[in-house]
Amino acid sequence: MAITNVMVLDKYFTMMGDEDGGVELNCRTCKRDGLPIAYYSSFESSSYKDTEVILVQSINALLIAGRTHIARFH
Repeated sequence: MAITNVMVLDKYFTMMGDEDGGVELNCRTCKRDGLPIAYYSSFESSSYKDTEVILVQSINALLIAGRTHIARFH
């Protein structure tokens, strides 16, 4: 069975939507004091301003942030 991107992302991450319509990408193993790895919003958001959270404006960029995190830390 070939390992797919979805399988890799499922192993390391959870995604959670919020009341503003944004999506958080959270690492299952890293201790980040509740901060996600990246946050997607279809509009400019002030969520996570002045934090190390990567703010993205596309689902593709959210997934790239996840793959980058895996390559750097796992």
